[in-house]
Amino acid sequence: MQKYIDLGWNTVPLKGKLERLEGGAKTLPIFEKNWRDKYEKVTNNNATAIGGAITGRCSGIIAIDCDNTNTWDIFRALDVDNKMVFLSKGKGYKAGTLIYAYDDDLPSSFSIQDNNFALDFYSNRGFIYLATAGNKTKVPLAEVSQPPSLPPAVKALLLQLSIKQKPAESAVSNVFTASCLNPLVTELLKRNKYMPGLFKIITPKDFRSVAQYVAKGHLHPNDVPAGRGSEYMSKVSAILGSDISIDETMYMEAMVTINEMFSKPMQSGRLEKTILDPMLTRHASIDGVPIWKYEDNWDAHRLIIQSKRQAALDIGFDDHRNMYYVVDEINQEFKSFARDSELMAFIEAVAVAHPSKKEVKCSVPMLNVKSDPSETFGFHEGADPTARDLNTFIQTPELAILRDPEIYEAKYTKPLLTIKYMETLIPDPVMRNYVTSFIKTKLTTFKYSPVILYFIGKHGSGKDLFVSLLEKMMGSMGRPTVKEFLEVYNGYMLDSYFVQLDEYGNQLTNQRDKDEALGKIKAYTGKPKIRVREMRTDGFDYYHHVTFIMTANKNPLMIEDGDRRVTLINTPNVLADAMWIEAAGGMSDVHDRIMEESKDWAYYLATEVPALNMTDYMRAYESEDKLKLIADSLYAAGRIAFCIKHCMFDYLVDMCDDYECPDVGRAFSNRHVTLDDLFILYAEMTDHNGEQRSLTKVIKTHGIQIRPTSKDGVKSYNITLPEENPFEADE
Repeated sequence: MQKYIDLGWNTVPLKGKLERLEGGAKTLPIFEKNWRDKYEKVTNNNATAIGGAITGRCSGIIAIDCDNTNTWDIFRALDVDNKMVFLSKGKGYKAGTLIYAYDDDLPSSFSIQDNNFALDFYSNRGFIYLATAGNKTKVPLAEVSQPPSLPPAVKALLLQLSIKQKPAESAVSNVFTASCLNPLVTELLKRNKYMPGLFKIITPKDFRSVAQYVAKGHLHPNDVPAGRGSEYMSKVSAILGSDISIDETMYMEAMVTINEMFSKPMQSGRLEKTILDPMLTRHASIDGVPIWKYEDNWDAHRLIIQSKRQAALDIGFDDHRNMYYVVDEINQEFKSFARDSELMAFIEAVAVAHPSKKEVKCSVPMLNVKSDPSETFGFHEGADPTARDLNTFIQTPELAILRDPEIYEAKYTKPLLTIKYMETLIPDPVMRNYVTSFIKTKLTTFKYSPVILYFIGKHGSGKDLFVSLLEKMMGSMGRPTVKEFLEVYNGYMLDSYFVQLDEYGNQLTNQRDKDEALGKIKAYTGKPKIRVREMRTDGFDYYHHVTFIMTANKNPLMIEDGDRRVTLINTPNVLADAMWIEAAGGMSDVHDRIMEESKDWAYYLATEVPALNMTDYMRAYESEDKLKLIADSLYAAGRIAFCIKHCMFDYLVDMCDDYECPDVGRAFSNRHVTLDDLFILYAEMTDHNGEQRSLTKVIKTHGIQIRPTSKDGVKSYNITLPEENPFEADE
């Protein structure tokens, strides 16, 4: 590739192989992330075996890619002298790419695919593969030189063809990024019966508020509202017609099959005239642009196998995560594999006929995998022209309601049982309102927050029921064991939005493990970017959205003084003891009924619970319960100073009673405390082993003032107490 670098072109280094497969398709080499933006501005000096070039003003070149014999013959006849020609190899017919000097008068990149021409024209920001020795799809050039200027005849033809153009910034962008329904439609035609997975995808957006779609997540044509059948068929036609993998025959057969699913189908003559003909004659358009998008090489960079269960499995590889993915769009399922041996074992077990390991590695397409609740499950167009986006998140009905409560409005019944349960679980109305608002904000924005929800209370208070309800609404919940959490592998963080840490304080038996667990929690909640590593894989940087939910009955992991992440939620009641439980049918019935109210609870959150502003969403709610837990974890001097600093005078009075210092307790009650009083309490707390100077030092460190006074010649030291309880305003 050095010859092209020396010409000053904006070249792009590539890895992998670039070979011609049986049938004319090419293997896909490996592109860097954001390669176009990078190498359009930065000169590449890495002379790899295979590579490409960005066309346009940056490189000073344009390219005419002729993909059939007729197009090739016409352009070569107009200019037989051009030596900067990349001849195609292995196609079985004459084809190639003609390189010319950049010309400002020509239009942007465009593509022509009709009965006469098969042509892709690349100008600004286009991309071509270079004819290098490593590129087995092109004939290498013996001599490389700057390309000639466009002959007038070639320029005139390009200008004429551009009038009938369809935009094509990159010839590969469609095949790589478009959603391809061919496997699903093939299965539909094979089965000749309704397929919920397919109809979840092809149901037009305007019909997703229909009750049956809301309830099931898919819509049978018989459930289309009366009088809207033609509208439905027209919009389904647009979805199939705009799919690059659906050819004319498949389109017609699919539309006829869908039409016949109606109990009263559209008459065939009307179907042909109003739906099929406009699409097939390319008259159906949006803003003057034809809807029809079929590409005959759509599967050149797709790896699809048929399973023994008659499902189409789409295979891809995410080079950031270093994971293989096998996707079943019909059933909305996916599997991931860290090793190619594991992938091949799976393929060999489930496939009717399967490619070899070499074929898989050469032809597996690139993916950008994400878990985005705002998008539907499956493949989507993305910004990267070298890889499709794969969204692995499967939206629950509850999240759909939270996003758009109007779809459930007619069915809504106020979730009285769930509301009563929340009142019992979290009696403090201020804290309860914060928790519900936090959950509403999380389930509608899915944004990162460092806040940890720490539920601490009696066994049987209903903490696990809260987690189960949240899991049903989300669809999943990470639950690492203590052993898993302490290990180097943290795959449970990947694509998770909630992770429960249950009774960690009770299960961690030594201080070293407790410190390690607290350190991990700090690291994960301190910033959204973390290092994720699954077993048998290298780690990679990942922006997480996890909210930790910690639950404990006793022996909680202690919270540090100065903590700004933990919201401590006191759950003091035993749920089964609540008087309303028996009237509601007992605990078992209550649990089931609350889970059944999940959709109503989602609507309630969406319509009656305010979201938090981002400031409150990003910081923990401070409470007296949290301060008490922190105080309990401190040693004597630190506990005394901490309680004074935070105006925890009732706590101090109780502590004085515990240590049989009633006079000191009365001093705190009267808000007149001396240093000698503190020494008395400190001595009792330390079995008279504590040093007074240590206490004095800690008190000063906490910013508490010690004021010397003298009365009747006797010198003493008064403690300046804070004037206000910071929580009085909340009570």
